[in-house]
Amino acid sequence: MRRSWSATASSVALASSESPLADGVRSPSCAPASRSWRARTACSGSPPRASSPTSGGGRRACRAVSDISPSAASSRSTSWSSCPARSSWCTGTNACPRRCSPSALRWSPDAGTAARPAAGPASSSTRSRRPRICSAPRRSRGTRGASPLCSTAVAVSAASTTCRAGYVPCCAARASTPLTRRHGESRGGSAVVGRGRRRTARRPGSGCAVSEALRLAAGASLTLAAIPAALTLANLPFYRRAPSAASPTKTGRRGVSILIPARDEGHQIGATLEAACATRGIEFEVVVLDDHSSDDTAEQVARRAAADPRVRLEVAPALPAGWNGKQHACWRLADRARYEWLLFLDADVILAPDAANRLVAAAERSSAALVSGFPRQRTGTLLEHLLIPLIHFVLLGFLPLIGTRYTRLPGFGAGCGQLVLARRGPYVDAGGHRAVKSSRHDGLQLPRALRRAGYRTDLVDAIDLASCRMYRGAGEVWRGLTKNATEGMASRIGLPVWSVLLLGGQVAPFLLVAALAGGRHGLEPGSPILTTALVACLVALVHRALLAARFRQSWWGVPLHPLAVALLGAVQYHARLLAELGRGVAWKGRVHV
Repeated sequence: MRRSWSATASSVALASSESPLADGVRSPSCAPASRSWRARTACSGSPPRASSPTSGGGRRACRAVSDISPSAASSRSTSWSSCPARSSWCTGTNACPRRCSPSALRWSPDAGTAARPAAGPASSSTRSRRPRICSAPRRSRGTRGASPLCSTAVAVSAASTTCRAGYVPCCAARASTPLTRRHGESRGGSAVVGRGRRRTARRPGSGCAVSEALRLAAGASLTLAAIPAALTLANLPFYRRAPSAASPTKTGRRGVSILIPARDEGHQIGATLEAACATRGIEFEVVVLDDHSSDDTAEQVARRAAADPRVRLEVAPALPAGWNGKQHACWRLADRARYEWLLFLDADVILAPDAANRLVAAAERSSAALVSGFPRQRTGTLLEHLLIPLIHFVLLGFLPLIGTRYTRLPGFGAGCGQLVLARRGPYVDAGGHRAVKSSRHDGLQLPRALRRAGYRTDLVDAIDLASCRMYRGAGEVWRGLTKNATEGMASRIGLPVWSVLLLGGQVAPFLLVAALAGGRHGLEPGSPILTTALVACLVALVHRALLAARFRQSWWGVPLHPLAVALLGAVQYHARLLAELGRGVAWKGRVHV
């Protein structure tokens, strides 16, 4: 229902040169572009009309229009013409509009002059109040949302109203006749509008830009936290485990060559061979290529080969120029394999007995030339608990697996170099590891090479097929992730993008909560900005907890998730810095640049 305001006065006069506050200062311009209800009518370029009980115009007018005592109406014809231009009404010390209480004004007991207020008590028709700056944000009646922070200082007399230059006449003192709000009969008729409360003054403009920036930051962090969480939920139905058994092939004979490149793996090669030789449900052979190890890796494999004819030991030739050590070893192993299916296995991966058979079944079911999966990652130290589980977080949170499963676009190719099964024909046709000979990230580059050749690749959940402890200790974790980073997140183009996606959605919300929880910047606990940041934190932690439960990961990474993501970002920037300086990372006696 429309509300109207009634008052005894019909106009107000604005003077531009007779301000009692400062001499020689221009009066403010009129008619704000925002057409706010406080000033649109008062400075419209002509004397304002008196508020009508039914017109509703008083609601849109500056309070100064309807609250001036009746004696002020006599001066409208002489002083209203001096109202200046309309271009910059509210552009004094701040650009955002203000809502002020009547305590912002002062009245002069002398109705005939614009002098300073006279000392002594005010009469019943006039009052004297000290001017102050109205800068505290408040919510006005009849409006939604407060627009804070605009400096106001108005001097009002019975004869004229003057405004100092650079200030906005947001409201006026109350006259002897109280201002009323008229309602319909169903709402009890008219009621007297109460006085505004006094507010503690603050510096004009403080907090306005900061609050807006914090509001935008909280909203952006919630969006960046929700995107990977939603994509993870969408990806889980496509990230399926391998089927239980393979069906017979058309050619009748099925076999797999388990190919293991090994360099200085004497501390774990025995367990790897033991698990590989326990393979069942499919014909197999185990071929280990010793890549110039400096420990007893070759001796252990030789003893096992002497006891089990299914195991063979090969020795790698000298590393050619332009080749990465692992890619060269895998290419040599593929050349010496006997079976159609080639299962490339890192020397620290422990296979399940039915793993090879189920991987072949997965490849046949999806008609894929290459199938890969991420084994269950075993961790021991704190840095391993924090960083290694982020593999699944990045994979499922930022790669749409529907594209991996149903398209052949190279950009959707992904895999894990620890466990890769490829069919010999498509592998050789696409160039195999020779096509990615200089890469340090064969798990990512090899599937993309086959996709560029027109073949399909697939990705399965391999936590029940194999397990692996990728690195041992904080030093190995840092160096191991650094040596591969420049082919992934730490590329020149990818690093800024990944910084926004990871740090903005997984770290920034926690920093915002820490900054806002104490009520800084005028934000009390429970404010919308703080609530938004808390929701973003909750989304990030629930997302991380879901992955920890689904893939049997360490729970240490859940409460420390923002720290883990920050450390992952530090690894990427360290790798980028080394690449720009032309320095490499030492790994097992070789320097990877």
